[in-house]
Amino acid sequence: MRLHEIMGIEQNRRWGVCSLNDFRKYLGLKPYKTFLEWNPNKEVADAAEKLYGHIDYLELYVGLQAEEVKPVMEGAGLCPGYTISRAILSDAISLTRGDRFFTHDYTPFNLTAWGFADCQRDPNAFGFGSTLGRLFLRTLPDHFTENSVYTFFPLMTPESMKKHLTKLKVLDQYDLARPGGKTAIKTVDSYSQVAEILKDKETFRSPYADRAARVIPGKGFYAVNGSEAKQKVYKALADSPESINKIGKFFYDTTRQLIDSRSFALVGKKTFGVDLVRDVVKYVPVYWAAEEIAGFCLKTKEHPHGHYTPEELYGALGDIYSFVFLDIEASKVMVLGAKVTSHVKTLLGHIKGHLGTGIINRNSISGIFSKPKKVEHNELVKRLQAIGGSNDELANTILALLVGSTVEISLALTNLVNLYLDSDQHAQLRGLAKATDAKAPFDGFVYEALRLDPPLQGVHRIATKDYTAGSFSVKKGDRILLDVAQANQDEVIFPAPASVNVTRDSKSTLRGDGAFSHLGEQLTVKVLAEVLRAVYQYNNIRRAPGQSGTLKRYKDHARPELRYAYLDRESSSSAWPTSLSILYDAPATTPSAK
Repeated sequence: MRLHEIMGIEQNRRWGVCSLNDFRKYLGLKPYKTFLEWNPNKEVADAAEKLYGHIDYLELYVGLQAEEVKPVMEGAGLCPGYTISRAILSDAISLTRGDRFFTHDYTPFNLTAWGFADCQRDPNAFGFGSTLGRLFLRTLPDHFTENSVYTFFPLMTPESMKKHLTKLKVLDQYDLARPGGKTAIKTVDSYSQVAEILKDKETFRSPYADRAARVIPGKGFYAVNGSEAKQKVYKALADSPESINKIGKFFYDTTRQLIDSRSFALVGKKTFGVDLVRDVVKYVPVYWAAEEIAGFCLKTKEHPHGHYTPEELYGALGDIYSFVFLDIEASKVMVLGAKVTSHVKTLLGHIKGHLGTGIINRNSISGIFSKPKKVEHNELVKRLQAIGGSNDELANTILALLVGSTVEISLALTNLVNLYLDSDQHAQLRGLAKATDAKAPFDGFVYEALRLDPPLQGVHRIATKDYTAGSFSVKKGDRILLDVAQANQDEVIFPAPASVNVTRDSKSTLRGDGAFSHLGEQLTVKVLAEVLRAVYQYNNIRRAPGQSGTLKRYKDHARPELRYAYLDRESSSSAWPTSLSILYDAPATTPSAK
């Protein structure tokens, strides 16, 4: 490198740059007083002193190159001299502060609240918060696995990362294999093809069992097992019309109780408002699942020692549902997987604990707001026990019911009310709700809402072998998205498909892997119909004015299985709605709303 050093010195002199001490003053550093202070190596210091005479005359290039370097130690990284280190750091800060994209433009106003939140780095996240890894997995989703070292550590070789990850004891969490391309997901939206593929369970399998196995130990999570296991659970849930009506009554009564307790009076107390999504339909299924199935109490003001608040349980179950049943963005799989593993472990612990000590028996929702009492297992859990299997399998079955009967039901209820608030059927529903025999007619409205505005757009399948039908052809291992929502808009099968027709034959509507798959069709329809009836029994129900009465959602084209996406409290993209307010008039006598 002798030639390069000579050229550097000559360039330094041609440019007429300042001395080393002048440069240190410019950076705010203390000037050197002696050559030994600049470099403690006596041989180097003596040579420089003989050449330059005084430390103030030491030229910049030589001074920077021969300055004492930082000691080499664990984690030190690059070890140049102190002056050049300060210069590099100052330059980096100036570049950042002088870049408008990182200063003036880097605000929620310019990037939107969602965009600003999405740009934040979490150093505790998987891959040590690698932003480059997230970028690669988003822009090239079919080229890398979600835990590939090629994405999270793109500037390091896999061999070197293997040593570091082994030392950190996290090697088992990463994939060191060279990336290989995956076939892009194929979308099917033809009614006949979607119907055929949904029926052919041997050629096209669902991916949910694989995802569940990553976070849920053992057997019994019936929601991802075969139809035989599901039928047994359906029978246990709804073994008679009386049991179905009892569950329906719980949802009806809980909806009324929550609306009454969470409503607020407007000026004059002639009109009342309530955030129907945030305070009511979001939690009605959670109360039923927690109290009637899992057997543990929710944490409320009346019972502050419960395991979860309704919001905490809703969030945990939403994470589990998303991981198992939705197509999670590759860059978030590992982060969400760690959260879900923790949720599952805690929930199973509570469930097994209550299986050993007794389940809370709720005959009415009055117990939600009063101190609970432990009694024997309720009838539903006894019927689930009769299915057979170990205590661990029963706990997993109860966990599957918790997951399948809550967040998606809340989403379906949100879409159900949102659809009819602006529809031609709005007045008809108010009349039906006031009638004494108004229970049965609501079923048709539920079926149409699930067809017109379903919770999910489609479901995923994986081909187990090569398959060809007409122009449609897939190979073994190919991933397929069945666009069930679009298929249910077929004009041949559903004349005037965009309109509500409560007399349609519900058997023609295609079902994906949603709520019907978790609770069974009969119970799901009953639950949704009872909540709709409860809401429409309030006087002159209508949307709240302005943005509060609007269901804020948007199309997320990166996740085609979702019909819509929402923003959560942290302004991050979510599959679950957050807010929709309604107004209703006070009855002749002042209600108990607060």
